[in-house]
Amino acid sequence: MKTQMRSKKILSLCLSLVLILALLPVGASAANYVGSGDCGLYGGNLRWSLSSDGFLYIQGDGPMADYSDTYRAPWDNLRSTVLNVQFSEGVTSIGASAFRDCDNLMYVSMPYGITGIGSYAFAGCTLLPDISIPDSVSSIGSYAFKDCIRLSSLSIPSRVSVISEGMFSGCYQLGYVGIPGAVVIGSEAFKGCTGLSYQMLPSTLTAIGNGAFRGCTNLTSIDFPAGLKELGDYAFSGCNKLVSLTLPAGLTTIGEYAFSACTALTSVTIPNGVTAIGSYAFYGCIRLASLTLPGTLRNLGSYAFSDCTGLSAAVVSEGVTFISESAFNGCVSLLKLDLPKSLVLVAVNAFANCPNIAAVNYGGTRAEWEAISIASGNAALTYGGIHADDDPELPKVPAMLEAKATPGKVTVTWTAAADAQKYQILRRTGNGAWQRVSESKKLIFEDFTAVGGVTYSYTVQAYTLYGWGDYDPVGVQATAVAVVPLSVISVTPDKTGAGVGDTITWTAAAQGNQGTIEYNFWLYQNGSNIKTGAYTTANTFSYTPTAIGTYSVKVYIRYQGSTDGMLQSKEGGSVLVTAASPAGPLSLTGVTPDKTTASIGDTVTWTAAATGGSGTLQFCFYIYKDGAVVQKGGYGAAKTVSYKITEAGTYTAKVFVKDGSGAAANKMSAGVAVNAPAAPLAVTGITPNKTAALVGDTVTWTAAATGGSGTLRYCFYVYRDGTVVQKSGYGTAKTFSYKITEAGSYSVKVFVKDGSGASGTKQSAVTAAGTGEPLSVTGVTADKTTALVGDTVTWTAAAKGGSGTLRYCFYVCRNGAVVQKSGYGTAKTFSYKITEAGSYSVKVFVKDASGKAVTKLSGVTAAGTGAALAIARVAADKTSAGAGDTVTWTVTASGGYGQLKYCYYVYKDGTNIKKSGYGTAATFSCKVTEAGTYTVKVFVKDAVGTAVTQMSGKLTVTAMAR
Repeated sequence: MKTQMRSKKILSLCLSLVLILALLPVGASAANYVGSGDCGLYGGNLRWSLSSDGFLYIQGDGPMADYSDTYRAPWDNLRSTVLNVQFSEGVTSIGASAFRDCDNLMYVSMPYGITGIGSYAFAGCTLLPDISIPDSVSSIGSYAFKDCIRLSSLSIPSRVSVISEGMFSGCYQLGYVGIPGAVVIGSEAFKGCTGLSYQMLPSTLTAIGNGAFRGCTNLTSIDFPAGLKELGDYAFSGCNKLVSLTLPAGLTTIGEYAFSACTALTSVTIPNGVTAIGSYAFYGCIRLASLTLPGTLRNLGSYAFSDCTGLSAAVVSEGVTFISESAFNGCVSLLKLDLPKSLVLVAVNAFANCPNIAAVNYGGTRAEWEAISIASGNAALTYGGIHADDDPELPKVPAMLEAKATPGKVTVTWTAAADAQKYQILRRTGNGAWQRVSESKKLIFEDFTAVGGVTYSYTVQAYTLYGWGDYDPVGVQATAVAVVPLSVISVTPDKTGAGVGDTITWTAAAQGNQGTIEYNFWLYQNGSNIKTGAYTTANTFSYTPTAIGTYSVKVYIRYQGSTDGMLQSKEGGSVLVTAASPAGPLSLTGVTPDKTTASIGDTVTWTAAATGGSGTLQFCFYIYKDGAVVQKGGYGAAKTVSYKITEAGTYTAKVFVKDGSGAAANKMSAGVAVNAPAAPLAVTGITPNKTAALVGDTVTWTAAATGGSGTLRYCFYVYRDGTVVQKSGYGTAKTFSYKITEAGSYSVKVFVKDGSGASGTKQSAVTAAGTGEPLSVTGVTADKTTALVGDTVTWTAAAKGGSGTLRYCFYVCRNGAVVQKSGYGTAKTFSYKITEAGSYSVKVFVKDASGKAVTKLSGVTAAGTGAALAIARVAADKTSAGAGDTVTWTVTASGGYGQLKYCYYVYKDGTNIKKSGYGTAATFSCKVTEAGTYTVKVFVKDAVGTAVTQMSGKLTVTAMAR
């Protein structure tokens, strides 16, 4: 009995094992798997198995179980190893939270037949780049793809009518989603999808939920379908690149904050039929310029258009009965306002902080206007007067004449409007909103507040007892001119010393742009005023002294026609006047150089000596090289002249002297010999005291130079990453120090010149400065995980730390073998064009300026031919054989991604007798030992896990002859 029970247990265990093996993917043995188990709803007929290479297989029939934060999926503790999820045909649904936070999942294959995807099913799959959803799917749960940050685009099947709450929230790289059959877009469905720039909405859509597109900061336009009826709260709040909106004719409700902070919005069309606009619906739309509220509006929320600071004109259509609290509060540019006869109530502060309202046109009579209940905080409504329907016609638009800019003001003129009592002047810059700046009863306005250099437009509107008329929307334009203050800049004499009888001329320089400047010179001798002048437009004054002393002037300036006699003043430079030269004939007694020999780069000074003559003597020097003039000067009181030697030769100076009477003499000096330099100037080096440094260190560079003439002088330019960050002037110091403040590659270029003006330059080696953080590679990422032959894949490396500029070297591997490598360079990216199918990866080597190096390997990108994986034929090398023969089967397969792998099952008379593991061989040989009918079933899969299978033709094996 015990033996029978033990036999039954063994049989039951064997049957269970057979069942488990039957549910595993074909060609895999249990040893290749790291986990398996049940995953069907209520214990239904679904099994999961996870292979050691990251493939998670869901097989069987029926729906998956749903999971949650408290009841996690059975593979949850292995979720970081899941790279690829494959569903078999027969699976009908994907459970809630099934693959949540599988942050390495990159590929999902769903067969036709799946009808539902549960809530949070793929939420947090941060590496999932795309996903193909079969047309059989009719429902997708809330937050199904939340925070799938690599998801770029996908199409939702037309059977899905509800885009559930939060379905794509946080998918900030999502560029477009096809939603052809949606009727409702749920709350926060696309919240924070900053990659969306345009989204097509289907004609079936009737409602957009709360916050559906909130924070889609790159959404520039959206076309609303005609059947849309409701826009939820915050639906497009913060979409600050939306420029214009045309809301559909069927719309009835605009929710609270629906378009708040849409700061680029310039126009919006609100159709008849809208009955409710929620509080703060357009709050802070600072560029909205004009607005018309439809007559069907029955519920206008508080603050609906508050702080729309660019709004200049608003029309409230007939049929609207009240304007809510603070509806237009803070619309500081609002100028024109049309209100309907139907208006009954204006709530508190509806038009508070609207200081520029200048024209209120009311559709009813003045008596009806008086009957409207207007709460406190709406004084702006009556500032410019109300024009009622029974009032006489408003004044005509004044014709603008010109705006003329003069220093400190812009003068605006216009023609009179009939019966006008006063005029209001409006001003703006560029295409901004008109702002009221002043009122005038004249036909002229002087703007003293205009800022110099800014271009302003001006227009005016006229006022009668019945309100403000309209204005010319173009106006006149002028660019303001800033006032240059009136001041004396300098007063300069033409000489610093003179003799009695010489003429001295003082010249004044002044500035001011508000009229013609006049000058008045007062003359002083030894500090006492001896002559006063008169105002003229001449800016020079001349005087011939008759006695020795110190002479100076003080100049006063004013604008021509001014009554202020001493508006600005400045004292001129002093001139010392000495006694006239003693009588006697003019004589040059010598012209002497300060040296008889010199080197290139030296300066030689010649001094003249003269006696006699009358008045002040004046000297003029000519410099000669080898008898030819190389420099000549004008006459002046200086008795010396200096000249810098630039070439070898013999130098002389000839001096000409004349006195006050015009008597003249001249004399030539002795020669000064100058030899050529011994060696040309050469910069031999520029060396830093360290080749690697940290922020805060000081690096010192030392220059070396030889040759040249005279004293060598050095100038240093410090570069960081090729850009000059500091430079010195020329000096004799051969070293220069710099304190490092930022990481980078530092070098110094030194410029050296000698006394002759010859120059040379040299660049130092690089000194790398780092933050002190160790060098590390934080990632190597490909821009795609699958590609076709002919595609280009780009890998991007991320690294940090190290010293100085980081350099990168890339090795591209196909199936583990290097196929291309780059040299080291500063580029962080490397692109490679795929020429063969296979599995591609990149290994990046990064080193810093100190030579330290680190490396990292990227993930795999599979490359295929572009054709679907297919088996063309499975053929044996013979059609019949005898027992003991060896038969070879050959597989012909094509398409798929990457390297293909083959697995062979050999059958005899329909029973599997042998199987291989997956390998790269496209042939399989088997020795047949018995008579029978043999076939081979081959399984082929590519690098991304796609698999196909095919059975060979039959091979008949007869018994071996005896």
